[in-house]
Amino acid sequence: MHIHLIWPEANNLPTGNRETALQYIAVFKALGHEVTTRTGNFENIKSADSGSKLAVSIDVGTGQNPECPFPRCDVLVVLHGLRCRNELMAYRKQVPTGRILLVLTGTDLYAEEELMPELEDSLAMADQVVVLQEQAAWRVPLAYRDKVNVIYQSVKFMPKRSQLRKYEFVISVVGHLREEKDPFRTAEASRKLPESSRIQVQHVGAILDAAFEAQVDREAEQNSRYTYRGALDPEKTRQAIADSDLLVHTSLVEGGSRVVGEAVVAGTPVLATRIDAHLSIFGADYPGLFEVGDTEGLMELMCKAESDSAFYHDLVDRCGQVVGQFDPEIENAAWEKLLDSVQK
Repeated sequence: MHIHLIWPEANNLPTGNRETALQYIAVFKALGHEVTTRTGNFENIKSADSGSKLAVSIDVGTGQNPECPFPRCDVLVVLHGLRCRNELMAYRKQVPTGRILLVLTGTDLYAEEELMPELEDSLAMADQVVVLQEQAAWRVPLAYRDKVNVIYQSVKFMPKRSQLRKYEFVISVVGHLREEKDPFRTAEASRKLPESSRIQVQHVGAILDAAFEAQVDREAEQNSRYTYRGALDPEKTRQAIADSDLLVHTSLVEGGSRVVGEAVVAGTPVLATRIDAHLSIFGADYPGLFEVGDTEGLMELMCKAESDSAFYHDLVDRCGQVVGQFDPEIENAAWEKLLDSVQK
């Protein structure tokens, strides 16, 4: 089968869309399919999971130009319904009977109400729709919900380097600095910790909003518990998560959470906001959830994780119970079944 994949980015930052696209290329090729793409330059890009150069053929484009013709393919896979709407319309016009799989992102699922007609245009054109967590399915308008398939993204195991354990209790915050990630919530919580706390916060991610540059500098200067490490490549990011005592994920919304999956698979327990993506992974009774924007509640959970070994090991055990969600064999099998179904 020839699969053509498009997504709305043309830079080399390891953003969620780009890492998802790279993962899907690896999955489709592992299933024996030919893969072409319309976005980015893959000459020196490595797979987030394999560490090897991806053998894909490239039809270089911006991912935004509806006039750029599409290659002949059996299935078009589109990542992002809103930002690739013009691409979908162009493909449907060029290939009226072409098969389309649409992968919805957090931006799609939690879009402003005025953008819903545009999203519904994309949903109407798609033959099947993929979401990355169970509760996301309920965000899809009822008229299109019968198209929805839930496929969790798998994660490569990254072992902890136990010899690196030291006096500090290291908390990682991983995610590019954008408003929807609430990027400084953990740093703010760390300011409220008792003086005796050993907690240190390391922040991994690129600054995608220039407004945050001064805030990063100010936080690093004024908060002795906070270190900004900038953007790291995927392998170093996974290693930072694996070597941490705790991951804190403060997102306001998420389509799916690769970072949380990487922590779970590495055996690093998680504190996370009580949002759909995290509820889908852990369940409503997970003891490491806190309300969006609740700095005080997060600080209390951070203290408890550091000082209460029973609580900490309960988090570890609960994370261990959901590790199967991120099994590569399960993801591959789900995609194989879906791709087979759209060809029938």
